[in-house]
Amino acid sequence: MAHGRWYPTATVLGDGSVMTFSGLSETGSTNTAVEIYTAGAGWSQEYAAGWTPPLYPRMHLISDGRVLYSGSGRGSRIFDPTTHTWSAVIANTNYSGTRTYGTSVLLPMSRRTATRPAS
Repeated sequence: MAHGRWYPTATVLGDGSVMTFSGLSETGSTNTAVEIYTAGAGWSQEYAAGWTPPLYPRMHLISDGRVLYSGSGRGSRIFDPTTHTWSAVIANTNYSGTRTYGTSVLLPMSRRTATRPAS
């Protein structure tokens, strides 16, 4: 790794590599870059997020290979491991505070819940 990561989140990607994000650097600031570890090749370069995540960000691999950040703040974002870029905020919660403690779960959608009900 290029810099320290105390309290990061590591997420296994679809190809078996491991994405790490956030954590405190060796100077005590929040690490705002993604790094990806691939067995046999080592660590990637850093991919800057352009925003500061919380410690232990809540990350989920979604079915298309991208990674969902469902945060402790209001906004959710998506990281694309093929382009190494973050989306803008894709959704906000109604709660305006920070959810400092807790977890998140990504539940599967069925075709029935993914489509509009017939009128």
